[in-house]
Formats: sequence, C-alpha cells, structure tokens
Amino acid sequence: MHKGTILTLLSLITGCGAPILSNFEIQPETSPCQITLKDHRTGATIGVLNESHTSKDTFYSESRQGATFKVVNDLQMGALLLQLEKSGLFQEATKGTVRVPGARTSILVERNGQFWTLAYSTFDGEERQNLVQNCRNAVRAIYDANQSFQVVDNEKGAGFFLEEQNKLRSEAQTRGSKR
Repeated sequence: MHKGTILTLLSLITGCGAPILSNFEIQPETSPCQITLKDHRTGATIGVLNESHTSKDTFYSESRQGATFKVVNDLQMGALLLQLEKSGLFQEATKGTVRVPGARTSILVERNGQFWTLAYSTFDGEERQNLVQNCRNAVRAIYDANQSFQVVDNEKGAGFFLEEQNKLRSEAQTRGSKR
C-alpha cells in the first residue's frame, strides 16, 4: 500500500482528515457494500460492511457464531473502494462470484447488488500476487482499525480459560516439586 494511502486511511479512522480527503477524491459509499477476504490456506474469513448495508446497532446487537465481519462508516468504505480501484481490483477481477481452483486468497466485493471476485492461486504470477496482496492489505487496514463489540455465541469459550488456568497450575506444581 502506498504511503499516501496509509495516511489517508489513518486520517479517516481518527476523524481528522477533512483537508486531506479532498486531495484523494474520497466520497462516502452510500450504496450497500460488503467486502469479504478469504485466506483459503487457513480457512480464515474477515469482511467489512458499510452502514448503508447494515446498521451498526442492529448488526452488533444480534448474536452470531463469530466476529468475522465489522461495520464501517460509509466514508471509510468509500476510501477502501477507491484504494481497491486504484490498485486495479475492478479491472482485474472477474465479474460475479466465482470459485477459483487452487486459490490461496480471494476477495469478494459486493457493491450495490453487483459482485467482483479477485483471487490469487498457485498458477498466477508475481504481478497478480502483488495485486491481490495490495488489495488484501487495504481491506485489512480498514478491518483492523475498526473496533467491534459483537455478541458471539461461544459456549466453549469459558472452558478455554479454565483449561489454561489448570495447565498453568499444574506446571507451577511440577516446578515446585522439583526444588
């Protein structure tokens, strides 16, 4: 990602970038938008929705299985879409939702009812890999910079901490008996 892009994204996140925004043609994205990033090697999926797609209040008050999606404001989505456009996603992506055999990373953009799929597979060259990595980095920058307070169903969650506590207690007892 370019240095200017990072500055722009950071200014959006902190809310102090009005003078900077005019230099980058950033406009709020007011049509419903969802961007999904999938790492096929690990199975990890993350994504962002804009507020024109889903209300933060509604989204974060509903219980769900995981916290893979976050709601960002329309201006942040506009900045992300502009960065993806400047990186070449819309020129290189396949229109529609398509499965790419051997894909390592896929980015699916849904914008106002239209879909684009950009993927990198083991069959693609370095140029395609760099394009997908730049787009992935832009999605991650917005995703990571936004907090979400979601209600997540996780019945085994407390058990994880109990197991770790018991493991630490056992290790401490083992160390104490060796003295």
